[in-house]
Amino acid sequence: MKRATVVDIVVMLSVALFVALTLVPAIARMQRTPIEAKCQSNMRRWAEAMALYCADFQGRFPTNRPILANGALAVILPTVLLSPPDPIPPATEPPKFLYSVNWVEALYPYLQSAAEKTGQDWKSFWRCPAASSKTLPTVKGPQYLVTYVLNRCLVEKWSQLVREPKNLMMMRELGRLTIAALRPANDSTGNSMSRPIDAFMIARDAILWGEFFAPSEYLMHANGSHVMFADGHVKAFDISYFSTNPPTYTTQATAYYSYTEQWHNYSYANPTTPDQEAKNRSIAISP
Repeated sequence: MKRATVVDIVVMLSVALFVALTLVPAIARMQRTPIEAKCQSNMRRWAEAMALYCADFQGRFPTNRPILANGALAVILPTVLLSPPDPIPPATEPPKFLYSVNWVEALYPYLQSAAEKTGQDWKSFWRCPAASSKTLPTVKGPQYLVTYVLNRCLVEKWSQLVREPKNLMMMRELGRLTIAALRPANDSTGNSMSRPIDAFMIARDAILWGEFFAPSEYLMHANGSHVMFADGHVKAFDISYFSTNPPTYTTQATAYYSYTEQWHNYSYANPTTPDQEAKNRSIAISP
């Protein structure tokens, strides 16, 4: 048998390296595709549920208010507790609105109806398969159930006021299990001074709790994450759509357009081309 020469070995190693560099990314992409498809499908289910909810409530979006000890509702908060997902004996059905009146539980009946039609487990709609099992806030409890968050600027608003549904963010991913959460964490509707806080999913998403996300958590799908718009369509956005050098109290800088009185995502501080301007306006935060 012919002994392998140094040249033969170098060639074999080169071929092996080429195969590895070619196949490994391809295999990773194939593994991501079902996860991305499931996440997009989940978000579309939430979009359908929201549309049905608004139709039943005269076009008004749900709220996110904790219930006080006297039974009254408190102010809208960026996170409120969900009811436990399982029955509390001797009850046979899970409780609802036990701690708060929130957008997640408001959409439960519509998600359940969608699941019955498709033969799916409706709880599978609650989270993206790529999300971490960590929680936010970090005090773990049985109510940490979902990984999708609603746009705070839509809470209790009338859907008729949405000017460009195809451009307005309705929901996005969080990357961790959470309760009934809102992003941005403040209402910046029609107010040039109220910069949206934590509008998008990057490292400072957890700033309210003094914690930072690792890149693997905010880049859930390849190099970014999904946004679901008010017209129901879902789109993946990579990190280039968001500024990563923000003011200290926000996830990223955001652009305010006085002629529409809307906040949008921010990528270029001083856009100089139509493409850069279009990128800055690709996601509206406030209606």
